[in-house]
Amino acid sequence: MERDGLHASYCSAVAFSGDDILVAASTDHFAAQGRIYRRPIRPHGDIVAVEDGLPRWINGIADTGCIATNGSAIVVVDRAGALYLSTEFGLAWSRSSSELPTPSSVLIC
Repeated sequence: MERDGLHASYCSAVAFSGDDILVAASTDHFAAQGRIYRRPIRPHGDIVAVEDGLPRWINGIADTGCIATNGSAIVVVDRAGALYLSTEFGLAWSRSSSELPTPSSVLIC
């Protein structure tokens, strides 16, 4: 099991984008904050926190289904209803919406 680079080992969501795996991690399912990490799919890649416009800590966790990908687009929505978007395989992010009703999933069409 790989944990080096994660602040906590509870992982609530996973998605694939380009050559990377994205993971949402927190201390537990009811954590007040979480963080999004990436790691190359290839073996022996390092796990690093996603930044570049995505906040260091998201509100609550990004639960299963709250990270979606389609081509170069990635969307993450946290428990507080903040929606973050990247159109560059997660290399740059912007906050697209806030205070959405409590999300249970997100889909990119």
